[in-house]
Amino acid sequence: MKVPHRLAVFVALATSPVAALASTYEVMHTFAVPGSQPMARLVAHPDGNFYGTTVEGGSHGLGTVFRATPGGVVEFLVSFTGADGAAPGVAPLAGLAVGSDGFLYGTASAGGALGFGLAFKVGVDGEYTRLAEFTGVAGAAKGSVPDMLVAHADGNFYGTTQAGGSAGFGTVFRMTPSGTVTTLVEFTGAAGSAPGAQALGALAVDGTLLYGVTRGGGANGHGTIFRVSTAGAFASLHAFTGAAGSRPAAGVVKHTDGQLYGTTEFGGASGFGVAFKASTAVPSVVTVLHGFTDATGSQPVGELGVGADGAFYGAAAAGGAMGWGAIFRMTAAGAYSVLDDFTGEDGAVAGSVPRAGLVAGADGALYGTASAGGPANLGVIFKVTPAGAYTRLANLSGSGGWFPSGAPVPDGAGGFLFPVAAGGDGGGGAILLLHPSSGATPVGALGGMLGDAPDGRLFASGGYFHGVTGSGGASGRGAAFRYAPATGLEFVATATSSTGAVSEGPLMLGSDSAFYGTSREGGTFGKGTVYKINAVGTRTRVIALTGTTGAAPGQSPRGALVLASNGSFYGVAERGGAADTGVVFRISPAGTYSLVAEFAATGPRSPRGGLVMAGDGMIYGTTAAGGAADAGTLVRVHPASNTWSVVAEFSGSGGASPEGDLVPGADGKLYGTCVAGGTAGYGSVFSWSEATGLVTLVSFTGESGAAPGAGGVDNGFGLVHTGGLLPGADGRLYGVAAGGGAGGGGVAFRITSGTPFEAWKESVVGDPTAPDLSDPDFDGMELLAEYALGLSPAGFDPQSLPPVDFAVYPEGTRLSILVPRDPLRNDVRMIVEAAEDLSGTWTLLAESNGGHPFAGPGYVEGETAGSAVRIVEIRDIANIESFPRRFLRLRFEHP
Repeated sequence: MKVPHRLAVFVALATSPVAALASTYEVMHTFAVPGSQPMARLVAHPDGNFYGTTVEGGSHGLGTVFRATPGGVVEFLVSFTGADGAAPGVAPLAGLAVGSDGFLYGTASAGGALGFGLAFKVGVDGEYTRLAEFTGVAGAAKGSVPDMLVAHADGNFYGTTQAGGSAGFGTVFRMTPSGTVTTLVEFTGAAGSAPGAQALGALAVDGTLLYGVTRGGGANGHGTIFRVSTAGAFASLHAFTGAAGSRPAAGVVKHTDGQLYGTTEFGGASGFGVAFKASTAVPSVVTVLHGFTDATGSQPVGELGVGADGAFYGAAAAGGAMGWGAIFRMTAAGAYSVLDDFTGEDGAVAGSVPRAGLVAGADGALYGTASAGGPANLGVIFKVTPAGAYTRLANLSGSGGWFPSGAPVPDGAGGFLFPVAAGGDGGGGAILLLHPSSGATPVGALGGMLGDAPDGRLFASGGYFHGVTGSGGASGRGAAFRYAPATGLEFVATATSSTGAVSEGPLMLGSDSAFYGTSREGGTFGKGTVYKINAVGTRTRVIALTGTTGAAPGQSPRGALVLASNGSFYGVAERGGAADTGVVFRISPAGTYSLVAEFAATGPRSPRGGLVMAGDGMIYGTTAAGGAADAGTLVRVHPASNTWSVVAEFSGSGGASPEGDLVPGADGKLYGTCVAGGTAGYGSVFSWSEATGLVTLVSFTGESGAAPGAGGVDNGFGLVHTGGLLPGADGRLYGVAAGGGAGGGGVAFRITSGTPFEAWKESVVGDPTAPDLSDPDFDGMELLAEYALGLSPAGFDPQSLPPVDFAVYPEGTRLSILVPRDPLRNDVRMIVEAAEDLSGTWTLLAESNGGHPFAGPGYVEGETAGSAVRIVEIRDIANIESFPRRFLRLRFEHP
């Protein structure tokens, strides 16, 4: 058939500008929750780096895959996501294996669609692929709790599962690189055709034979050594007896002398485990080489590593001089020596409870991990020479920290300072400096005497930035500190049970030049306190709250106090009062307590943020519940009359459960955050004024930040971190959210008034009011079109226009266009239409309005969930054979 000439034309049109202003949200910095508790040995990759897993931490708290350079730089490549998601799996107990393709192959002990664990592969760039799901006692891939894979010369991977199989005692399996699993052995417990239970650790490969251990089962119930061929032929070599070893926790290694070497966690003369060698004969000849004792290291649970000198190197999980475990060397003849004793969270050999074996590096050193120890007790990565020289390469706590826990404040030099509640070089959180152009960097590490988990914004006074920690310190109840760029962090005062524990900042300066603050616990009645710290660091209690009754009703005071013009401090308590739903209180200059508001069982209640003095002389705060939707209220306190009233109610859809401190802007508005509600349920940022009422500026999405506090990030000591806001001198609103973000550890963000299109025009042409139809680069593309398509108005780029083509489909030959859609550019409408004449009637094919997915009779494919740009195919609904000419156009409007 002869196809007549057709013409496809791309036409970009724009209409009137946006009538109502919106807000542009920008993530400035993402905080990542690092992995913690590495339980398996590292693997050396041909790229010169080491790769490993952690069973906890990561953005979802379910474990990670990480890369560590020989110099100690750690990067987390994968955060596991549970049953499904971007990286399905939970708690990867086992280490990784390097495939011939350079990918890293491993297992997650749980998670996946069935919950029995799965096998996966990861590229060195972090690309994750789920390969196989284990199926429990039956199914195509019998087994559960899969352990470490080993790569075989036949191109397959071999491994074990600790449970599952027909009898529930575990399996040995083969897996192809594409994920096809074949069950080779199903263990049978105390006896049977394959005695043993709970097979674990790496299999030792010797040609077509594989050697391994079970932790239990066998004739004596203490575990076994077994052999299996790659074809599945099974032989039991040895059943441990208890006195000569019990419950091995790691696989065996095959030495150049032809013997198998390994350890048991228990058994032996002292009951703390043994090192053994075993022949490959059936039955095996097993010889105890060393009996572990507490004094020199006990309970070895990781595989032995073989050094360049032919000796074995390993780690004992307990015992040693400090009780935190030890690194040892042992010859094939059984000569045993301790190289290093772990020293816990700090010290010369920082680390504790090593549960993984050591791996030899190209430099002759041995590399390993400790599952705990180091700052915050999250574990460390180390190397040790054969002579015992120990180097801590990295702390898994991360110097940058995570969970931002107080609003940013200006540092006076163009940046912003704020605390993060976790991580840091001291393990107790950190103070970070955020520059709009360069991200966030740590400038001070908390922990030790300074305490852990800083909470609340810093308060600038006298050339210092003052703050509090909610736990740790000399008393375990937190401390007060101050920071200056020239001197760093300095200790100010220790919290005590009497003066108050679990403090929540910020501190406020009183008329007597002392700093005043609140503690959620402690005091005479354990209900919390108001305290002050004088100029020499003496901390004293001002008021001890008394709960539901008594002289000072209230419990768990929250957030900032405010100093009113009458000289009194005003504050809130989340609980207490007659209904135990919270109070607003006043403390006179003489230190006398009085009630301003006593919330009821219904209506406004549960205030979870401090108070603020606004420009009208009134005091404002929020309650987390109450109002018509029971989503919270905004209240106003009149200091002249000591009365209060509700000025706004939260709707839920715009935000719910306001928490954290309000902050006044130069525009006369109050700004704050909700930890729930909003369009995605992750909370929101709002503004309020008498003129506008409550206005939702941003709804968090989880990926962009979550619930300023991820629905409340709890530090385990009663503090719930909510981040906070700061109106900047540049007219933008800056803030931090303690949860969410791509790394799960919160985000720093800023909000610009106006539409995303206006913010884009300001950033690319320097003028947010530039006409929508202007064409500064003279390429025939107006600004609105370039904005919608993700192009640049600073260069000639007509070649980047969406391509129009035609192809033969089952319905016939039709025109189609590939259109990029950015969900974050939510102030533009894109419309694809078709016509047989440029002056004729245009027929709608598909439309995207306000960043939403394309819909219409011509939509084909490309729409997926998430906030990333996607390429969408729109196809004509008519065959081109039916027309002498056919046109497609893509036009742009403001919604």
